[in-house]
Amino acid sequence: MENLIKILVFVLLATGLFANTDKPTTGSTLQVIAPSGLNLRALPAMDAATLITMPHGAEVTLLEFEDSGEVSRVEWVDGKWIKVEFNGIEGWAFDGFLTILNVPSHDLEMTREYLDLGRAIEMWARHNFYATDIDTISTESSETVKYELENNQFLRISDTDYTNVTELHLEGVRVMEVYQLINAMVKDRGNKEWVKEESVFFEKGGTIHSVKINVSPKITIRKTYDDQVRVLIETYHGC
Repeated sequence: MENLIKILVFVLLATGLFANTDKPTTGSTLQVIAPSGLNLRALPAMDAATLITMPHGAEVTLLEFEDSGEVSRVEWVDGKWIKVEFNGIEGWAFDGFLTILNVPSHDLEMTREYLDLGRAIEMWARHNFYATDIDTISTESSETVKYELENNQFLRISDTDYTNVTELHLEGVRVMEVYQLINAMVKDRGNKEWVKEESVFFEKGGTIHSVKINVSPKITIRKTYDDQVRVLIETYHGC
């Protein structure tokens, strides 16, 4: 395959959007989500000198936003330049590879096989957003459990004889943050490359609006009408 990433572009009447609509404020803590780490640069430019490479999962403090506010795209990830501090060093980083989410670090939040990804997502969400008010609906052939998470977020797990569906709604994040989060949950490098090959990106208003990953289980990540990001993981089993 000549290009690992396939992208479908829909031309819509819309104004340009910021890379992070619900952008963090000065003093916020962000984490590096780029799998191979992220360069901290002397100036807000890709060709600027590298001060240090910040490792995957490293925490940085947001100091300020670059004045122009222009959105760039790197490897299909939209972002802006922000000034951050890491281990006492101040510099500029591309915020498309930084996230307000906690990068998966515990064994229960990670998996080698994509068939177990729904379980990894469930454990990550329950660990990071303090699941409360569990509502369970059971019938002879199915069971649905809904977890209320903090910040108006929720997780729903539905099991039948033939399917398992994990649905997660997150507030104040970008689609590509969640895409990278899911990729970070997979330990096997070969599976990570497989995801790149099978990812289809949809653009709206100048930013990535949704992603479909055509693997097993089937994974869809998209922006919802109320500006949340919805993750849907569908696994089919049985006859």
